[in-house]
Amino acid sequence: MCKNTVSFEYFIIQDLQFSAQDANGTQVPRSLAASGQGTSTDGTDFVSFQMSLTAISSAIFQKTDTSQTIFPNGTTKVKINEHSDYSVTSANSSLYVTTQQFGTLPVVNAGSYVYSARDHTIVVTK
Repeated sequence: MCKNTVSFEYFIIQDLQFSAQDANGTQVPRSLAASGQGTSTDGTDFVSFQMSLTAISSAIFQKTDTSQTIFPNGTTKVKINEHSDYSVTSANSSLYVTTQQFGTLPVVNAGSYVYSARDHTIVVTK
């Protein structure tokens, strides 16, 4: 007889490192990495993880939005200028998770993306 067991636990990550390479304004970063370690909320287990993403193409989606809205506000006039840049690309990824209780866990990743966004809003009141 085969039996599957599911376990779920929250972990508090006390030590987290994050880095991005070649992130330049609206360009999608070429690579991202994160790692960390922590304990379960009940103190019975310890977890560590390492994750990396590497962009495998130029942006598969890019969008730039610029808009201006002007409306009266009583005796004053308010002008709102907004500008947004977005960019997304697919990525190769790896993720390793290890706990004291379960050892190294198999992690299956169906797809990964690297995303970059920049938004600016300027409000002018006259």
